[in-house]
Amino acid sequence: MRPERQPADAECPPWRRLPGVQVDEWLDVGVARESDDLARSIPVERLSDPIAREPALSEGSPLLPALVPQPWASWTVTPDGLAVSVDDPALARGQALVLPVAYDPAWRASSGRTSNAGGLMAIVGIEEPRVTVAFVPDRAAVLRAAGMTIAQLLAVLGLLRLAYADQRFTSIS
Repeated sequence: MRPERQPADAECPPWRRLPGVQVDEWLDVGVARESDDLARSIPVERLSDPIAREPALSEGSPLLPALVPQPWASWTVTPDGLAVSVDDPALARGQALVLPVAYDPAWRASSGRTSNAGGLMAIVGIEEPRVTVAFVPDRAAVLRAAGMTIAQLLAVLGLLRLAYADQRFTSIS
């Protein structure tokens, strides 16, 4: 069952509806009226609070309203990850910069360390004005992925061998 469509004359302040553009012939598409690249932060000590353990994107999450936009920190998406710019790294002391990116332990920061904040990625301990963040799976993840690929290849080869054996058996009888 589809949710009700928003009336054509209804406005959603942060978004501008793209007229005539729909997904699946019913879902309207909108674009942000303003670009917002400010990083948000909470004090580092609050990362251990229940506020940071509850999923940030859940209904009524206390984390999102607690995040403070920081005019001294911005972020951008790069071809191979993210880039965070901090006007003065001293301003980031004691702050966890929370970015709108799903947390995974494979994220690596060039300065500071990544942490989980309600399922979003936080960067703690920034000491450089420019921080790059890249997704770098550890060896265990790479080995698991390679093992799964090899197992799938062997399964396909086994199925082909069974099909060949079945064909030989039916042609003999």
